[in-house]
Amino acid sequence: MAEELYVRFKLCDGSVQTILGVMLKPYPDSYLTKLVFNHDFKSTKDDQGFFSVDEEPQIFAAILTFYRHGQLLLPDIFVGIRDSIIDKYLLPVEKSSRALDPPEPKTTTNITRVHLRGATR
Repeated sequence: MAEELYVRFKLCDGSVQTILGVMLKPYPDSYLTKLVFNHDFKSTKDDQGFFSVDEEPQIFAAILTFYRHGQLLLPDIFVGIRDSIIDKYLLPVEKSSRALDPPEPKTTTNITRVHLRGATR
């Protein structure tokens, strides 16, 4: 049976994301590579050939970017769960050595001097 060139994933919101199958192969121990290429691995593939994945589209896009470029670049909103994403997808990425500190709030103060007519100093 010929191997498909593209691997298609249908996410929980119904969107579809695609990657070349060869982009997964450098990471044989990762979850997506096992899902797609390990026939002993339990996978959910629908009648259209899409693998079903229960994941947020922004997170999954970052994961596919990792397979393409070797860097896990998560949107800021998901940085706090970076290590659990690495664990879930079995990515060969170094985990954070410490929890990321939230950014400090920025407070700006504008002071305007106003001179009132008839006011005395």
